[in-house]
Amino acid sequence: MVNSLFDITGKKAIVTGGTRGLGKGMAEGLMESGAEVAIIGTSDKVYQVADEFKARGFVCYGVKADLSDRDQCNEAFNKCVELLGDLDILVPAHGIQRRHPSNEFPDKDWDDVINTNLNSVFWLSRAASNIFKAKGYGKIIMIASMCSWFGGKTVPAYSAAKGGVMQLCKAFSNDLLQYGINVNAIAPGYMDTEMNVALTDPKNPKFTQQRYDELTQRIPAHRWGTPDDMKGIKFRTTTSDLRLAVFEALGAQPVSMSFSEVFTGLQQNVINGQENPPTLIYASGFQEVQKYLTLDNHVHNFLAVLTNENWLYSLSADDQQLVKDCVAEMVTTQRSMELEDNDAVVAKLQDAGMEINELTDEQYQAFVDAVQPMYDEYKQQWGTEIFDLATSYNK
Repeated sequence: MVNSLFDITGKKAIVTGGTRGLGKGMAEGLMESGAEVAIIGTSDKVYQVADEFKARGFVCYGVKADLSDRDQCNEAFNKCVELLGDLDILVPAHGIQRRHPSNEFPDKDWDDVINTNLNSVFWLSRAASNIFKAKGYGKIIMIASMCSWFGGKTVPAYSAAKGGVMQLCKAFSNDLLQYGINVNAIAPGYMDTEMNVALTDPKNPKFTQQRYDELTQRIPAHRWGTPDDMKGIKFRTTTSDLRLAVFEALGAQPVSMSFSEVFTGLQQNVINGQENPPTLIYASGFQEVQKYLTLDNHVHNFLAVLTNENWLYSLSADDQQLVKDCVAEMVTTQRSMELEDNDAVVAKLQDAGMEINELTDEQYQAFVDAVQPMYDEYKQQWGTEIFDLATSYNK
């Protein structure tokens, strides 16, 4: 359901490293959202993976190349563009890993890693940016790493390459944003992929349970990432277990982010969306950096009217009822005023250029069905009374 709100049907994308791991997951996510994708791999497996995607109804092409070789890299890029007919998105997600202590690292392994993980990202991004500049639009999504910041152990070439990717992203972004080209980098943490089998697979001779447990404990979610985590929409929400669970159920990637960072996050495509009432969206100027607004009524905020119980029950029965009637009238009046204000602000957002989407009954029910497990889970924790109250305001 979330993907339908961020449809990229017909967009053309190149994803390198698309036969396994993060690259395959991201290629799949793009195709699930409607894109046509050319994947590049180093072996004949690339044709098999492309055929598997085609069998699922996707438009996918496979191109074989050694991206550490500049000539092969450029030829593969041109072949992908020829097959796709155009290009809108580049995701250079390929990479290799070599592990040795820094003082013993072989020259050949160093060259292989730097050429594969850094130089080829530059070659591909340079080629793509010239196409994007001519059309005034394009997206380059580079893959950095947490090693871009803290280096890692026994991976000096990988850390140097990923540090370079991060700086390359900044340089390309500085040069190309004026032409309508967005360049961003994703820096995954500990990912359970083929590249990390030495850390995650007990059958690997270099695996140690102690090291695995130490790394797992460093991860806030206490689990390693998977290729499926690279799919979906990055959606800013509050730091709430319930909100995070809801957006995960909808197929998005919920991101906890300080509210003061949301405008810049939307502007730089660090996040793809956020959830706030129209009044706050308008007051914060998000209409300047957010094109779409979907009114799905997924949140109702309740303001409690509190009073001293001893005082209330010290009143006569008639006076108690008078207080309750006044509160009920106030709630009805305030809700009516809020709805009127909301409609007025939505009109202002639309005038400012935002495209406003309202869900059909069928679409609304699809959202409800997707999050039903969350209802069931939290209803058990909190009891039915609050859920019955919230449901009564859902229409």
